[in-house]
Amino acid sequence: MPLVIEPPPEAAERVVDATMDEFLTHGGVTLARSVTPSASTPLPLYHIGADALAQSRGLSAATHVGWITTVRNGSEVVGSVELAPNPPSEEDPMPVRFASFTQGPMHADIALAVEAADKQTRRRNVRARLLRAPAVYLLALWLTDGDTDMLLPIGRAPAPPKSGEAMPAAEALAALAESAKRSLTGDDGRS
Repeated sequence: MPLVIEPPPEAAERVVDATMDEFLTHGGVTLARSVTPSASTPLPLYHIGADALAQSRGLSAATHVGWITTVRNGSEVVGSVELAPNPPSEEDPMPVRFASFTQGPMHADIALAVEAADKQTRRRNVRARLLRAPAVYLLALWLTDGDTDMLLPIGRAPAPPKSGEAMPAAEALAALAESAKRSLTGDDGRS
């Protein structure tokens, strides 16, 4: 069974399409080699703060903050669009809104991590999410089958865990607890 990605709200596709149209029309993104850029299925994005890491509260402390979709120009990943939940109102009925567009090598690493996880999990029902822990400079693919949670760090990751190597989430988060404590006290450990 392929990797399962929890679907975003129906409006997410419209927001991504409108964002891409806006960028292309106004020159915000240069996609010279492709007439039509493509976007991946948005991955749910979760955030875990330094306090939760320092207190060893685990993944239950992670909060859903939006979705990230990588943008391709042909086969090259050129960036990511981040979407955020938007409480619908009379003025704006969309349940999701554009949050940001960023470019750089990290976005290709997201796509590579998803492709690698998809190949490794073909026989199991595994959900994929992204976990961001800015206080310890971690972005990881969060893989869960309902019983086991694994984190696969993306790009440059603090050690441990090691970039590109899946690790049980509880172990990875425990390994980051001291760094999170230093982040909270303002001691980056370099003095």
